Amino acid sequence: MTATASGPYTFYEGPSTSFNKGWTARAAMYLDPNWAAGEGFEFSLGMGRQDNTNLRDFIFHVAKDADTGTLLVNASNNTDFDVPDDLDTAAKFAGTSATIGAAGWYVFEHDFQDQGGVLAGVLNVYNAANALIFSRTLSNPADDIAGTVGGHRYGWFTTINVAGGLAIDSVSMATEPAPLPAAAPLLAAGVGLLGLVRVRRRRRG
Repeated sequence: MTATASGPYTFYEGPSTSFNKGWTARAAMYLDPNWAAGEGFEFSLGMGRQDNTNLRDFIFHVAKDADTGTLLVNASNNTDFDVPDDLDTAAKFAGTSATIGAAGWYVFEHDFQDQGGVLAGVLNVYNAANALIFSRTLSNPADDIAGTVGGHRYGWFTTINVAGGLAIDSVSMATEPAPLPAAAPLLAAGVGLLGLVRVRRRRRG
């Protein structure tokens, strides 16, 4: 038996079996480069099939790298239910990690698009000035919009191991992307909605 840390989840307004014109989800999170080595989290959004079964996860990984001492962010379709220590080296991350150089609020965005009839998950991170600091597109040719891809299923913090918890604000989902929130309201809002996320333990066999 192994113990893993798992955080809250949301179904937004409920799982959907229709892709329609795609959808965009956002959440603001407070990141701090002074986290201890090995601390971080993973945040996944799941897409479903038209038969309401799970299709694929699109996951942000954030981790304080023990070797370089930097806070890194990247994205992939898989999780080991543990904060990764290879965001800057593993082949699945394709060397695309971005460095978080300053403490503050960052907006994590999942933008699901129809690109030539195939599902594309565009995962973006913006800083408090709304500047794009990370972007990676994840797509699989098997995920055809017409015959396979349904809609959104959940948002889920598969792993959190930040001492004291993780501050989250402004969680939203929309079928038509809205403009990014201005930096000032984000910073003034404090911790809302999901509030302060603290580590919870789950047992996996």
